Amino acid sequence: MRPLWGFPKKEKVSTSLFAVAVGIKQKDIVHKMVKKFLSSGFVVMLFHYDGIVDEWKDFAWSDQVIHVSARNQTKWWFAKRFLHPGIVWEYSYIFLWDEDLGVEDFHPKK
Repeated sequence: MRPLWGFPKKEKVSTSLFAVAVGIKQKDIVHKMVKKFLSSGFVVMLFHYDGIVDEWKDFAWSDQVIHVSARNQTKWWFAKRFLHPGIVWEYSYIFLWDEDLGVEDFHPKK
């Protein structure tokens, strides 16, 4: 994604997006997911359906992911509004994940 103001940073371009609706109660499993997908070169977008964003800042990766927050919404509401063609056109692969689905045996690069 490009910034709305200023000049874009020269960064390695990812062709894959990992998006997941998250709640603070699933913090530990989401942490494992984010670490796995970031280490595989994915852009990570977290949809906070409980409105709690600040409590995720204790993870080192928090500033590396995109946080979108709206209370009491579903993953499909977030996907419909924030994964529109203007956002996703640059990605070859998009993973819309369930927060309670583990990643222990999943390998994003395969």
